Amino acid sequence: VDVTNYVMLEIGNPLHAFDHSRIEKNGVSIVVRKAKKDEQLELLDETNIDLDTRDIVIADEGKALALAGIKGGKYSGISNDTTDIILEAANFNRLRIRKSRQCHALSTESQMRFEKGLSPVLAQRAMARAIELLKEHAGADLIEIVDIDTSKKEKQSLKFQPRSVESLLDYEIDQKEMIATLNNLGFETNEIKNNELEVLVPYWRLDIEGGEDLIEEIGRMAGYEKIPETALVAPVKIAPVNSKREFEWELREHMAGLGFDEVTNYSFYGQDDIDICGLRDKCFQIENPLSQELSSTRVSLIPGILKNVSHNKKNYPNFSIFELGRVFHRGSDNQPKEFNTLAGAVYDEKNGKSLFYEAKGRLEELLKRITGSDAQFSSIDEMDNDIYHLTRTAKITANKKDLGFIGEVNSKVLKNYGIKKQAIVFEIDFEMLYELSRSEKIYQPLKKYPEILRDISMFTDNKTESAVCVSTIKKAAGDELIEAKLFDVYIDKDKKRRSLAYHLVFGKEDGTLTSDEVDKRIEAITVELEKTGAEVRKK
Repeated sequence: VDVTNYVMLEIGNPLHAFDHSRIEKNGVSIVVRKAKKDEQLELLDETNIDLDTRDIVIADEGKALALAGIKGGKYSGISNDTTDIILEAANFNRLRIRKSRQCHALSTESQMRFEKGLSPVLAQRAMARAIELLKEHAGADLIEIVDIDTSKKEKQSLKFQPRSVESLLDYEIDQKEMIATLNNLGFETNEIKNNELEVLVPYWRLDIEGGEDLIEEIGRMAGYEKIPETALVAPVKIAPVNSKREFEWELREHMAGLGFDEVTNYSFYGQDDIDICGLRDKCFQIENPLSQELSSTRVSLIPGILKNVSHNKKNYPNFSIFELGRVFHRGSDNQPKEFNTLAGAVYDEKNGKSLFYEAKGRLEELLKRITGSDAQFSSIDEMDNDIYHLTRTAKITANKKDLGFIGEVNSKVLKNYGIKKQAIVFEIDFEMLYELSRSEKIYQPLKKYPEILRDISMFTDNKTESAVCVSTIKKAAGDELIEAKLFDVYIDKDKKRRSLAYHLVFGKEDGTLTSDEVDKRIEAITVELEKTGAEVRKK
């Protein structure tokens, strides 16, 4: 065992020794093969692993003896009673070793060397050196050598133009000095024609792939400090502005200004989150996940946001959070497509009844700042997930574009995340929001004449949307209505109807409205509202 470790450190190629007496088939048959389905192996450290069919193993006729290039098995390991050994020196594909290491979370001195890539020639040199040491220090007798060599014997040959050295390093080096440098590093050089060189690469230089690598070797030995300082010959251009990235930062500033704190979550979640939120058949499964809690790509930011709410509610009675991150949806070719999404939550243990309107008001302000127009909120009939409460959720639109949803969380979902009080969550399509931010905005001059403020309140059916009332008010008031804003909602105890109250702002472009003119507008609004079934409250 000491000899195999010593040779690995001296030559660089790992070795492995098997106890000859423990190998089946008369103790002589050793094969290198892929692992079988459901095959297991107990390693030298007594760890049991379930082998993958892509793993390479060293085996006898009956079972696996070692995980190739990584670690030996306990069954065939060397013990104090061992008298006969089979010594193995091999070369393995570095990508295959890397994948086996990742699959089984194993890290060894042998694996690290094979994973970086070794020359096949080293296996023969390591074997010869180990045999020499075993004979000298352990009194060993060599019985037989079996050599199966499928590697290429020819050295890598490169065509090299010495004149290209000056053009790349920007200073002149004598050709004889170049040849001497390469020869001293183990390269073989032969001049063929027109001062062109044929360079044979030594077996241990797996990093040499082309003429540029040879120039680097020459420059390294000559000294990089000899490279003269040279001004750039091409003009330096200003990098193009990444407008989408700038919009991300602008959006973060808007959210912070509206009282939200940013959170960042993993781009994955587990099967529990998928089942709780009803996101089945939408997520892509990770082939080699870090854990079961991070086994699927996310199609929504809300599960992560709800986990944040669950953690933060233990320390804070009220808070507002948001996340700007990526989700992964299935494209038409059934491949994952990445999309940026804005999501968030508003939580308040003491102010649950008006929480929806508080969150809605903040989103209205955000969308008005970005799009320059008012957002619309409308009821929904169904959702493709179980996150939202169907009768207390609204679809968000702006400039006739669907942006996302805002609503209360389904009580069953809250319970599964350990949240006892109601939370309002929202999710907005970042890409659509960015598109609206770049649309042309029409600015109006400041009003020259004073505005008149009036309030109007009404009783409506509990199912009547506020957006319908606002639309009716604007239609009846005409161009002289500047703004209609909901400021109060009251629901009767029997929950059959509710009271909605609005601030109305009136004004004219070419003069001052009189109180009588506004009264007429209020009367017209009242008539139109009552046609829809609303009962306008009168003083």
